[in-house]
Parts: sequence; C-alpha cells; structure tokens
Amino acid sequence: MKIESVFLTEAEHVRADQWMFGLSIEDEEWVSSLGLIEYQMRFGSAYLKMGGIRAVGTREAHRNKGYSRRVMETAITFMTENGFDVSMLFGISNFYHKFGYATVIPEIWIDFRREEAQAAVPCDIGFQTETIFETIVHFLVDRAKRIGVSQLLCHIPIDHPFAIFCRRYDCRTHIRNWKDSGGMMRIINQSSTLEKITDALEKRLQLDADLSKWSGKLLISTELGQDCLEIDHGSVAHTNNQTNGFHLEMPQDKLIQLVMGRRSIRDLAIEPDVSVSAEIIPVLEALFSLDYPHVWWLDRF
Repeated sequence: MKIESVFLTEAEHVRADQWMFGLSIEDEEWVSSLGLIEYQMRFGSAYLKMGGIRAVGTREAHRNKGYSRRVMETAITFMTENGFDVSMLFGISNFYHKFGYATVIPEIWIDFRREEAQAAVPCDIGFQTETIFETIVHFLVDRAKRIGVSQLLCHIPIDHPFAIFCRRYDCRTHIRNWKDSGGMMRIINQSSTLEKITDALEKRLQLDADLSKWSGKLLISTELGQDCLEIDHGSVAHTNNQTNGFHLEMPQDKLIQLVMGRRSIRDLAIEPDVSVSAEIIPVLEALFSLDYPHVWWLDRF
C-alpha cells in the first residue's frame, strides 16, 4: 500500500489556536490523526507557550504500522518551527515516551467517608474565604446521601486550602506517580523555556539565605542543545557566555522532570545518562525543588 505524505490542515470549526494533523493513504483520509491546542502554561510568574496534544488515534484496521508515530513526529516538528516552548499530553502507558514525553504530573486526591463529615454546618453562600468550605462539605454530604454514596472523593492539589480544611474529617490523601503515562511533558525549545523561567528560578534561589549569595554559571546540556544560566548573588539570567561553567548533562525528558519537580537532582544524578558537577547540586536543589503540579480535570484536553 502506498503511503502519501503526512499532511497538516487547519481543522474546521475550531479556534485559530487549534490544529489537526492527519495521515492519509491512497483515497482514505484521516487514517491516523491528532489534535494540537495552544495554551499558556504558568510556571511561577512565567508563562510558557505549551502545545497540548489530544485525540491521538489510528483507525483499527491501520494500527501497528507506524502511522501514529509519523503524525506525532509531524506535530513536534510543527511546534518546534512555530515557537512552542513545551508540550503536554495525558497519555496511555508505554507509547509517548518514544517521542520524548515523560510523566511529570502525579494524580492526587483526597477521600473521606460520609459519616465522618456529618457535623459540617452550612453557612450563608457568598463568602470568598475559607468559611465557605464547611458549606461545600455539607453540600457534598447531602448529595452523597441522596445518591447512596458512602465515600467522598476530590481530585485536588495536595496543598489546596480545601484539602487542608478536610483534614479535620479524618481524610486520606493519595498520590499516584505513574511510570510513563498520565500527565506527560517534553521540552520543545530548551533555550526559550529556560530563559522565560529565570525570574521564577530567581525567586526560589533568593529564599535560601546561603545560596542567595552564590555566583557561578550552570551549563545545561541535552540533545536539544546547551544553555547557560548565570547566577550572580541571587540573580538568574540566561546568557550566551558559556565559559567556566559547572556542567549538567541529561536527556531532555529528565530535564523536564527536574524542572517540573517530578524528580530531584540527587535522584537523577545516579542515572547513567546524567552527569552533574557535585558543586552545583545544592544550587539545583534550590532552583528545581520537588513539587506536585496539578491540572484540574475540567482543564484536561
């Protein structure tokens, strides 16, 4: 069967920031396709141009022939050529890592039994402070009674004020770290990504009284290239001056895990494909601390 070239077309009935990629063979169109949506992803005070990959699929009769791979590779090339910083998707296991995507977002939820929250008392609706939380719990308990559910479950960030409030009800917090599925990301443009997040990194560094006085250069190298972060007594800048720097070398899929707080530099340093100057490990720990990024279910694509 002759394969025609992968083609890119702007999908109908979507916004200007959405695209569809498809692969056709002979007279059959859309044998394999995916959607791409442009988002602005917040990283501290910075915003990154993020490409959200969605609706990846191949018709059943044409699976296991490498068609999805060609469509994915075309989408990544498109993002590279059109100024995207990073890309994200919510994927199945054992597939998207082939394209440089790594899991960065854990699944976090809290749960508590209905009877444990029976004492929640409603208050007047309209408050914009934590005083409304008891009313929310009361509503959930009442709703659970009506539909015959004994357990309440909320997908919510681990440090969200409502999650903290619910601790009084003997709630349980669950964190699941997927291996190579779920919320995954990859770097598209390493230089622009690092340059845009320097202010956020600077704020982190300045929280450490000792490291806020540190000066030096971090040379960060992946298969995407080499970048230099110059640190001078608490200030962080992306620079082209790459002389006399401390080295950090790793694949980009591990770098995005470091940046997003999925893994620590000490954990990554024991990997055979990671090399880091011992002198900068404390600095990297301050810049890229462990975190629990969260994407609300309604915002997933």
